[in-house]
Amino acid sequence: MKTIQKHTPAFTLIEIIIAMTIFGIIMVSVLSIFLFSSQMSTRVEMNRIMQENIKNVTEDISENLRLSSLSDVVADNSANSCESTPSSGTWTKLCLESWVEYTIWYQSGNDWNKRNSISECRDIANPNCHIIKRDGPSDDYYPLSNSFTHFENISFEITNQEIPKVTIHMTVRPSAKKWLAVEIIENGITHIQTTLSERLITTK
Repeated sequence: MKTIQKHTPAFTLIEIIIAMTIFGIIMVSVLSIFLFSSQMSTRVEMNRIMQENIKNVTEDISENLRLSSLSDVVADNSANSCESTPSSGTWTKLCLESWVEYTIWYQSGNDWNKRNSISECRDIANPNCHIIKRDGPSDDYYPLSNSFTHFENISFEITNQEIPKVTIHMTVRPSAKKWLAVEIIENGITHIQTTLSERLITTK
């Protein structure tokens, strides 16, 4: 009497290798799409935060400019630079006659430090640079921008002597964070030029 052997269906080694290869390709494609969409979402969110910071800074300066008069723009090279000899041209500190001051400093821990050169704020490895405000000569400086926005540079230029008007040039990028890709920081650099006066706000 013959014994009939039943063969259980199974995958061959070649079929398993082909299946794993196809699965790997699909997973790599899905992961790439996920990473790309996540990076785009982060980039959009960082851009929104930067635009919000820029708006807050310009609105604060504009409001104080309407309440007071434009005094001068000077180089931020001493503690009492607003009391120094007036300077012409483009400089890093804005002074109003109400003793309100605006400038850019970098943060090291809990301390604020004057920027000695423009390279200190352009180097990603250095501490964050913020727009700093002081409400009076006896008051402390405090930041107008948050820790997510890094100001590489800011400069002020008086463009009209008769009507208080100042042109502000800003270079802004996302702050260097551990979870933020370097290419998002490098590609997120934005150049802003804004002209403020007692009655006018225009942005280019």
